[in-house]
This record gives sequence, structure tokens and C-alpha cells, in this order.
Amino acid sequence: MRRKTRPVSHGFLAAAFVATGLVALPALPAAAATRTSGTVHPTGALAPTAKVAAKLKIRALGTLPAGVDLRAGAPAVGDQGQVGSCVAWSIGYSLSGYYARGIVGAGVPYAPLYLYMRTVQGTPGPNTGLSVSAALRNEQTEGIDTQADYWQGTTNYSVRPTADQIANAANYKLTGWTTLFSGVQGGTKAQTAIQQSLADGTPVSITIPVYSAFDAINSMTAYSSTSGALRGYHQVTAYGYDSTGLIIRNSWGTRWGSSGDAKLAWSFVNNSVLAGYTVAGVSDKGQATVGTPKVTGLSTAKAAAGTTVTVTGTNLSGATKVSFGTVAADFTNVTTDAGAAAIAAVVPAGQKIGSVVDVTVTTSAGTSAVVTADKFTYATPAPTLTLLTPATATTLGGTVITLTGTNLTGATVKVGGVAASTRNVTATSLTLTAPVRPAGSADVTVTTAGGTVSLPLTYIAPAAPTVTSASATTVTTKTSTLLTVTGTSFVGTVTATADGKNAAVSRISDTQVKLTVPAHAAGTVPVVIKAAGGSTAPISITYVAPAPTVSSLSPAAGSATKGAVVTVTGSSFTGATSVKVGTTEVPFQVLSDTKVQVTVPATAAGTYLVTVTTPSGTNVTSTKYTARA
Repeated sequence: MRRKTRPVSHGFLAAAFVATGLVALPALPAAAATRTSGTVHPTGALAPTAKVAAKLKIRALGTLPAGVDLRAGAPAVGDQGQVGSCVAWSIGYSLSGYYARGIVGAGVPYAPLYLYMRTVQGTPGPNTGLSVSAALRNEQTEGIDTQADYWQGTTNYSVRPTADQIANAANYKLTGWTTLFSGVQGGTKAQTAIQQSLADGTPVSITIPVYSAFDAINSMTAYSSTSGALRGYHQVTAYGYDSTGLIIRNSWGTRWGSSGDAKLAWSFVNNSVLAGYTVAGVSDKGQATVGTPKVTGLSTAKAAAGTTVTVTGTNLSGATKVSFGTVAADFTNVTTDAGAAAIAAVVPAGQKIGSVVDVTVTTSAGTSAVVTADKFTYATPAPTLTLLTPATATTLGGTVITLTGTNLTGATVKVGGVAASTRNVTATSLTLTAPVRPAGSADVTVTTAGGTVSLPLTYIAPAAPTVTSASATTVTTKTSTLLTVTGTSFVGTVTATADGKNAAVSRISDTQVKLTVPAHAAGTVPVVIKAAGGSTAPISITYVAPAPTVSSLSPAAGSATKGAVVTVTGSSFTGATSVKVGTTEVPFQVLSDTKVQVTVPATAAGTYLVTVTTPSGTNVTSTKYTARA
């Protein structure tokens, strides 16, 4: 890529800069930042009436580079908004800015709306465009104001340029311009003329027809469509080319095309482009006097440290320092919605809450004077909430919630509008006990002197309790038995029944209870535990009578030859099925649960173990009967 190199002498600001001299410019405000891909954009170029055929420079076509891209030195993509100012954007902002960019005192970026307002014939606005040649003549004779000086911005066409702005514009005039071709479809000669200019480092302003498909361009794919209704004519700037087409920069903001750029197919260029223009440079009659900055407003006059405040005023471009009182702030240069220069400053720490300070701006021309409009009050920082742990609570209340955030010192807390008790309050966390509430969402609201913030807390009804295990499922019929039952959701009031009758129960935790089942006849019975969320499925507890025991015999001895009737004393004899003396079953009669009468037959002399058998087992006592000879 080659740039036009012309000495910066005799007051000329041409393209006499190298890559290291480029200065990055912020993009001008996109007045149509909320546009969608279906937006109908404004145009604003009047079709040329003069016919000028393309004339080629004397150079062999073979010496043209395969591709050129001058966008690295181009002003940032701008947005004409809903104003028919595309000609002023292409000539005044884009071409003129290309030559002056990076040169000290050049005043870039230039104000396209100024050139539009000084050139337009009739009522300015969305439907009134410009003649390209008229705009070129105007900028050559009257000049163009700088954007820093033109406080009306880029879209406010309701306010005419002031006398001071007109005077300042005289410092920046075109030194000359050339019509490459005009009023005709130039064909391949027009293509070559454009390529030659670009190869020489000279961008070209071109006039094109706009069809509906042009509005929807969203990539660098070569555009060639001429279908649909013709909406009018538009001025864009060509900054490069390759084998497939011409690279252009539009003035419809970065949401059009590929971040504001697009490519026109060579077929479109040859058959549809109506005119092409270049400029020689911009004159510099000495750097214009830049006034001392003045602050005229703050986006908010009271805020906490860390808040971004937009500072508006005049002569704010080129700010080197922004101070809140005596404390310097981090800042960036921005533009307002109307395109005026402004500053986005981050309120610095270092001042007491309640302090009133002056916001001042310093540029090379000095520091803004203290005025009423720059007064700023330091406010208590607003609290923030980032996390509730846990984020759910039971409808029964009592869940302990930890709140995490910032600036929580001195906070009062409500849950669903009801005050909640808090503890362990620090600047970054606190805990609260959730009150009783019905199921659903409730805002946890934190209020401090700095404001109010909230996060939702979800209340959930307790789940039905479940039983996963019991310490025993078989118990004795004789006495009550204490069981440990493990499960889930043993919350709220917990009760229990065994075989439909109340059973004593005590809650140990959400997952464990102690349950006492009473004495009961042998058999299996259902045991149910009830909690706040409902009842458990029945668990089966089997009652089993204890094995019999033998404690004494009366008499404990008898005749071996005659036998004897013996009363056996013990326990759990009910349901006895067998009594043995030694290994011999003997006749018996159950007198009670504790007594059995047996008939001992004649037997050999000796000592015999007496055993009683029931469905629950056989006694294992060592009580013996003696048969005497």
C-alpha cells in the first residue's frame, strides 16, 4: 500500500504521515444504535448533472497492485443518524479526516453536520440531501469546523452553526479536489480510475444508487444487487479493492455491513456508480484557538465512589485530567446521543460520604472554572446482593440464610415485606432466619442508607417424610420397645401410630426420630410417622412372644417306678406345643402363662432336663427333674 506523500508546507495538511503517526480515534456516536437489520437508512446524495468521462493516468495496468486497503488510516466508522448528510460524511469527515488524521493541529475529527448545515439548500433533515460538488466547493471556500468545536454533535440539525464555529471552520479548508468521473456509468474505465487513485494512497468518494437490498448488507461478500425500487442516491468512501470488488466505508454506523464497511462487486461499480471524487488535502492556517474547558452538567450530581458519571460541557475534547475535588478520576472521552463531546468519569474513592466537591476538567488550554453545574456529592454506596445460601427455605420458617454482597453494614432486612432477624453483619455478608411463609417466591430486601437491593428466596413446602431404616423391625409382645428410625423430612410437628394407636415419638433431627412401640399381641402391625409434609408409608413391625423360661419344678423329684405330677413354673408358656422330661415327651396342661402341669411317667432312675417348647422357641434353662429308685 502506498500513501500520497506531499510536503506539509504552505499551510497544507495532506497525507504526509506514516503509519507510526496514526492516532486512534474513538468512533463517533451511533445515533441509530438500536437499529435492526430491517432499518431503512437515510441517503442524501443528489445525482450529479455534469457529465465527466473517466480519464486514466498514464501508467501500465499491469503495475496496479492486486489489492489495496487504506482503512488503517481512515477515520472511525460514523453514523449520520436520520439526517440526509451522507455527502458531508464522505467528503468532510472521511476524506478530509483521512488526510489530516495524525497531524498535530489538524483538528480532526471534522464535523460532518457542520458541512451539511452550511451547504444544504432548503430545510435540513432526513429528506434533504447535498450536491457533492456544492459540498466540495463549500469546504474549499469556507472550510469545515472540528467536531470538538461543533457542540451540536452529528445529528442535531435544529441548531444552525454559530458565528464562532464559522470562524473556526475557516482554519480548515480543502486545498483542492478532483472529479474522476461524473454523471455516467463509467464502466471499466471508472473501475481503473478508482483503482489508480487507491493505489496512489488516495481514497475516493463515490455516488451510488441505493436499492432495498443495500440496507441489509451484513458482511464483506461482494454486493451486486440492483433489484427492487430505487430509494435514492448515497455517498460512501472507497478505501480499497481486491479481485472481487471495491471496499467501501459507509456512514450508517457499525451495525450495518461488516462493522460499517462493505464491498461492492466490480459489476456494480462498472454499471451503477455515478461519480467519483478525490481531495488534495486540508489547509492549516495555524492551529485554531481552543477555549478553556467548561463543565455544564453532570449525568448525576450525587453518587457513590465507583459510579460512572458523564460530564458534559464545552471544549472537553483532549482532556488530560478529570478531578473530583482534589482526587483524580479515571475517565474516557465519549460523545452524547446528540454527538457532542463528553467525558465518562469513574467517581474516585478518597472523599468522605456527604462531601460536596467540584468536578473539573483539564485540557491543554487549562482547567475548567468552578461553577454550580459541576457540584458533586459523595453518596453512601448502594448495597449489592450477589448470593443467597441456600436460595430456598421451608414454609415452616427457621431456615438460616447467608446473604453475600457489598456495602451491607447497617442493613435492615425484610423477607416478603416482613422484617427478618439478622446477625453476623459485615460489609460483605450477613445471616438471617427465614420467617414462616407460604410456598412461592419472596424477595429478600436489604436496605441501607445507600439504597435498597433484593434477591428472590424460594419457599418450598416440606416434602412428605420417608423412612429408610429402623433399628429393629421385630419386637417383643411383652413390653414396649424403643426404636431409632432414620429417614427424611421429619420436620415440623412429628407424631406416630402403631396399629392405628398413638405411639410416643421424639424428633432428633430432620432425618431421625426416636419411636416407642407399646406391647402388643403377636403379629405384624403398621407403624406410620406423620410430619409437616405428610405421612410416611407404613413400616411393618412384627411382634413376637419371647421364648419360654423354666425357673422351678414342684416337686422337683419323684418315684422312678410310679412317676409324678409336676408343676413347672416359668414364663411365656402360652401356646406351648411340647414338654419333655429328658428326651421323652410327656403329657402336659398349660395352667397359665407362667405354669404348666406335666405328668412324669415311670422311668429309669436319674436326673432329667425339663424343657418347654412354644412357637417362640424352647427354654434353655438348666432346671432338672430327679427320678428316684
